[in-house]
Amino acid sequence: MVLKKLHTFGMGDRPGPDSSWRKRHADGLLQTMNKLGRVLFAFGLAGLGVLSLNYRSFALVWQPVPGPFPHRELLAVISGSILVVGGICMLLPRLARWATFGLTVFLSSWLPLQIGFNLWKTPSSSSAWTTLAETVILISGGWILFGPKMQAGNGTDLNADPVTRLNRRFQMAFALALPVISISHFVYAFSHPAKVPQWIPFYVGFAFLTGIAHAAAGVGILTRIASHLAASLEAIMIGLFALVLHLPLIALQPTNRLYWTTFFIATACSGGSFIVASSIPKTAKASSDVRS
Repeated sequence: MVLKKLHTFGMGDRPGPDSSWRKRHADGLLQTMNKLGRVLFAFGLAGLGVLSLNYRSFALVWQPVPGPFPHRELLAVISGSILVVGGICMLLPRLARWATFGLTVFLSSWLPLQIGFNLWKTPSSSSAWTTLAETVILISGGWILFGPKMQAGNGTDLNADPVTRLNRRFQMAFALALPVISISHFVYAFSHPAKVPQWIPFYVGFAFLTGIAHAAAGVGILTRIASHLAASLEAIMIGLFALVLHLPLIALQPTNRLYWTTFFIATACSGGSFIVASSIPKTAKASSDVRS
């Protein structure tokens, strides 16, 4: 009751030029994050498409199509073409929304392949679970980007409109994927010490720290505790992985297909994370918290 009065008589957003400016600033920030996410998302997927066209093959474990599959090489070229054309069209205003729809549907088709050929064969593999989680991040970002924009409002009532409720479902799917990725950090820290890049000091501690950060971001989004900040920091962290980890590896071995693939996946996942973050208003909070 006390918090409600404080919110009403001075602690909340009061009408006036100052609060109007803050709202415009917040809305502008969300739009900027959405645009950045779109560019990274499109660039990452188009890059995967270029690799598929170059190698006439699929995106490694992210598209685990069996070797003996009929017309595999032709299907790989078609897949690469979809990714390249879709990524380019995502950057064209008139085609962006439906290109996003097509790519997201296409990404959704990866899940049955990953479950059938990765998880079914090696259910205890952290790599298989991580691949699945990364695909969920991409799909969540894609569907949020395709959907209609959130209605105007301060975001304090997460059940205010159908768009907010729909976004919330994809935000939760995104959040559930993050602890899965965090587990892979703990596993990789001890199982692949020889593969650690020399320019990353204290790698085991760094792997644990980033693993905890993934899990904390997921918890924050699920519990609506600083959820916008959690999603934003997650997007920045994945983007830094692409810059600090994957790009230097490519510089050392520019013909390594795996390094290029992981770079484009990280870039697209960073974009998907920015898109998810842009769908969470900075003031988003369970309405019951305000009423109590």
